[in-house]
Amino acid sequence: MKRIPVGGGLGGGSSDAAATLIGLRRLWRLEISDRDLIPVAASIGSDVPFFLTGGTALLTGTGTEVEPLPDIAGYELLVVFPGVGVSTAEAYARSGSPLTSALKISSMPLFRPNLAGNLDEEVETWVRTGNDLETHARLLCPPIGEIKDRLQAAGASAAGMTGSGSAVFGIFRSAVAIQQALAAVRTIGFSVMRCSPLGRHEYRRRMGFD
Repeated sequence: MKRIPVGGGLGGGSSDAAATLIGLRRLWRLEISDRDLIPVAASIGSDVPFFLTGGTALLTGTGTEVEPLPDIAGYELLVVFPGVGVSTAEAYARSGSPLTSALKISSMPLFRPNLAGNLDEEVETWVRTGNDLETHARLLCPPIGEIKDRLQAAGASAAGMTGSGSAVFGIFRSAVAIQQALAAVRTIGFSVMRCSPLGRHEYRRRMGFD
C-alpha cells in the first residue's frame, strides 16, 4: 500500500501519473516506446518523466530532462513528514525572484557522483548547495528546520528538504545512527518512514516496464 503523504514534496501525484501512463499503455496495447512517453509525461508535470526512468538520475531544465546515472547502494533513508503540507505556489511566491542562477545551471553536470570515491563524498556532492526553496518553505512550515537539525545531529551523512517541502530526508550509512534518528524524530510526534532506494532495474520491474 502506498504511504506517500500528500503535500510532502515527494512526488506522490507525479508517480501516480507515470504509473497510469504505463498502465494505459499495457491495457490498450499501445505501441508507444518509453522515449515517446516522455513528452506526454512532461505535459502532465515537470517531474513525471523521472518516474518513467527511476534510479539515480540528473534532472535539468524544468525537471523534464532526465539523464540516468549509475545507481549507488549502501545507504538508507529516513523521510520525515511534519504532518502539514507546503503549497508549492505559495513557497515560490515568497521567494520573489528566480531560484536558480545562470551559474548554478551551468554547474548542474558536476552533480554526477564520483564513482571512484566513497559514498560520503558522493552524498556531499548531491546536496552541497542545498535546496534554494527551503528558506522560504520554512517560513510556511517551521518544523522543516527542526527536523533537519535533528537528523544531522543524529548522524545523517546529509539532510535536506524534499522538493518544495514539507518532508525532510536524511541519508544514513550507520544502523546505529539511523536508529538514533528514528528515536529523535518520533519524540516530537512526526511521521517517519525508513526506506532503502530502489535501483533502476528493480524499479522498472515493479513498474511493469520489463
